[in-house]
Amino acid sequence: MSRILIVDDERSMRRILSSNLAQDNHTVAEADGLTEARARLSAIQFDAVITDQKMADGQGLDVLACAREVDPALSVVFLTAYATVELAVESMRKGAFDFITKPFQPEVVRATARRACEHTWLLRENNLLKLTVNRL
Repeated sequence: MSRILIVDDERSMRRILSSNLAQDNHTVAEADGLTEARARLSAIQFDAVITDQKMADGQGLDVLACAREVDPALSVVFLTAYATVELAVESMRKGAFDFITKPFQPEVVRATARRACEHTWLLRENNLLKLTVNRL
């Protein structure tokens, strides 16, 4: 079971995403913007973050930076209606796992969330193995 944080200022979008992700038995937490996302990321270890770009108190790029600061292995997926090639390129350059545009297909989001969580687990396991080998 994975823990996923959804960051979006639209309550209805958070609810739709939560409902879809719950079908795969993910534990889902929600944040309505950057401030709440920071608090949640500091309190709980998540396996993936799905974030919108434009929110009242910040941007998805800010959420990405915060997530990478808290846990460099954490996979962040952008899900936004404000998709531009420039934003997609910038987010991927800064370490985003994937970029999906709204409107979205639920099965695409679910598959991307599964892959993002698996990616996070692999990075964490790799880091743990490196630490173990270095101690020998």
